[in-house]
Amino acid sequence: MSRGAIYAGLTGVFQATGRKTLRLNPGAMQTKEEFMAQNRGGQGILGQFGYPGLVALLYNFADITAVAGAAVAANLILSSDALASAARLTVLVALLLTHVIFSRLGLYDSWRGRSVVEQAGRLVSGWIAVMASVITIGFLLDITTAFDRGWLFLWLILGAIFLVLARSAAALGLRFVRTRGWSRKRVVIVGGGAWAATVIRRLNNASWLGLDVVTVLDDDRRRHGEAIDGAPIRGGFELLPQLVQQRQVEEIWICLPITSGRPGESDSLDRVLNLLRHSTITQRLVPNLTEMRLMNRPMTQITDLSVVS
Repeated sequence: MSRGAIYAGLTGVFQATGRKTLRLNPGAMQTKEEFMAQNRGGQGILGQFGYPGLVALLYNFADITAVAGAAVAANLILSSDALASAARLTVLVALLLTHVIFSRLGLYDSWRGRSVVEQAGRLVSGWIAVMASVITIGFLLDITTAFDRGWLFLWLILGAIFLVLARSAAALGLRFVRTRGWSRKRVVIVGGGAWAATVIRRLNNASWLGLDVVTVLDDDRRRHGEAIDGAPIRGGFELLPQLVQQRQVEEIWICLPITSGRPGESDSLDRVLNLLRHSTITQRLVPNLTEMRLMNRPMTQITDLSVVS
C-alpha cells in the first residue's frame, strides 16, 4: 500500500478519559445503560457533558470578551464618550465574523498539547481577516465615515493582544482542569516496540495533557501480559474493533513503522488501518525521527511528538 493510501485512512474522533483497566472479554455484551454506568467514573466531570462542546463554548466566550473588550478599551483611550451606534453595530458584525472565520481556521477545536505559538499565529491571522472583512463591508455600505478610523486601527491592535491573552487564560484553565483529573482522555497505543515505549513515557511525563495510556496492543504474543511504563499489553491488533465498539476510548495512537524493518512489519500498519476502516475514532500516526523525513503530509505537534492526525 502506498504512503498516500495509508495517510488517507487516518481520521476520526471518539471519547474517553480516566485510568481504568480495560477488561477485554470478546463474549461480553453490554446494554447502553450498563456501559454508561461502568464508564462514567473514568470520563471526568467535563467528559460527561461533552468535552469538545464545552471547549468550543469556553473559546467562544474568551473571543467575545476579547473582541468586545478591545473595542471598548480603544474607545476609552481615544474618547470619554460611549461607543457610537455605528461603532456598536460594527462590533456586533465583527463578533459574528470572528465566530465564522475562527471556526473555519479550526480555532474552536481542542488544542490539547498543540503548539501555543501556532494557535497565537492563527488567532492573529484570523483577527486580521475579520477586520479586513469589517472594513470591506463598511466600504461597500458606505458607512466608514460614521466611525473614527483611529479607533478602528487601535481596535485592530488591541484586539490581537486581547485575543492572545484571553486564549492563554483559557488554555491555562483547561490545563488546570486536566491536571485535577476532571477531563482526561484514554489512549490506546498500537505497537509495542522501542518507539512505542518512548511515546508512552513522553505522554505519561506530560500529565497536564490529560492523555492516559490505558492499554497497548501488539501482535507479539510473547509480550502479552507485560507492561510498558505501567501500560499493560492486553493482546493483538484484532482487539481494536472490540475496543471501539464496547469501550469509551478517545484516541488510538499508531506507533508502527511505515517502512519494513523486519519480516512482517510491512503489513502491520495496513492491517491496523483495515481493522479501523469503518470507525470514526481519532487515529494518530506517530512516526519516528527517521520516518518523518519521508513524509509529505502536514503534522501536528503534541507536546514534543509530531503526529499525523
